[in-house]
Amino acid sequence: MKPKYEQVPLIKSLYNIKKEFFYNVHVPWHIHVEYELVFIHTDNGIKHVGSHFGTIHGSEILLLGPNLPHNWLINMPNADIETNTDYQVVIHFPKSVFGAEFFDLAPFADINKLLKRSELGLCFKDDETAAIGREMEAMLRMKEFDRSIALLEMLQRLSAKEHSVLSSYGFNNALNEEKVKRMNKVFKYVTINYKENISLEDIAGIANMTPPAFCKYFKERTHKTFVEFVNEVRIGHACKMLFEDNYNILQICYESGFNNLSNFNRQFKKVINMSPVEYRKKILSDSKEKP
Repeated sequence: MKPKYEQVPLIKSLYNIKKEFFYNVHVPWHIHVEYELVFIHTDNGIKHVGSHFGTIHGSEILLLGPNLPHNWLINMPNADIETNTDYQVVIHFPKSVFGAEFFDLAPFADINKLLKRSELGLCFKDDETAAIGREMEAMLRMKEFDRSIALLEMLQRLSAKEHSVLSSYGFNNALNEEKVKRMNKVFKYVTINYKENISLEDIAGIANMTPPAFCKYFKERTHKTFVEFVNEVRIGHACKMLFEDNYNILQICYESGFNNLSNFNRQFKKVINMSPVEYRKKILSDSKEKP
C-alpha cells in the first residue's frame, strides 16, 4: 500500500503543534518530510511504523524521522460519542526548525544523534511518559519563544532516555537510495518470500556477500539479527490476518511462514508481548457489534 503524502502546514512558525481527539480524526498510512514528535494516549490501539506493527496501551511517545510511513488504528466502540478521551498531541518540525545546521553544533550533538536514530522510528514508554505528554499539551498555550525553548529542552531530555527502535531499513524513503540499495534488495526478497525457508546462504547471495560478512553487515545496520528481522516480517503479516475473523490461528501460523504452532506463539509473544489469541481478542472485542 502506497503511503499518502501529507503536506504539513507550517504557517506561523517552522513547526506545527496540535491536539486531536481520535473520535474526530483518522490517521491514515502516510508520510511527510518533517520530523514528528507525538504523544498518544489510548488503551486500545495499533501502531504501524514502517515494518513495525505493535499495540498501544496507555501512553506512548513516538519520534518519527522524515518520510517514514506510519499510521495508527484506535479502536473505539463509541466512536460517535464525543466523550472519548483517547487523543494525541503532535509536533511536526523540520531539522532546520532553529536554523540550517543548528543541530550540527557541538552543544546539540545528543539531539542530532537522536534525530538520526529516529529515521527508523523511536518509541518512549516509561513512568515519565504521561508527564511529558502533559508538558506537550502545555506547549499549546505557550508563547512562541517559550514553546521553542520547551521543544529544544524536550528533545534534549528524550536524547537521554531509553527507547525502542521500531522499523527496519527499507521503509524510510529519506535514506539515500545508493546507500541502501543492497538492504532494499534484502528487504524486498524477504517481504516476497517470507513464507519460505530463507537460508542464510540464500540471502547472503542476494546481497552478494559471504554469510559471515552478511550477518555482520545486517546487524550493524538494523541492530538485530537476520532471523529476528524475518520473524518480525512474518509477525507483521500475522497481525494483519488477525484483524479478520475468517482465519484461525493455525492457518495464520502457516500463512505467515511458521512451520509449527508453538514456535509461532513463542515468536509472536516475543515481538508483540501477547499471544496471537490475546492480540485478536484485544483488537476485535470493541469492534464487534453489540446485541
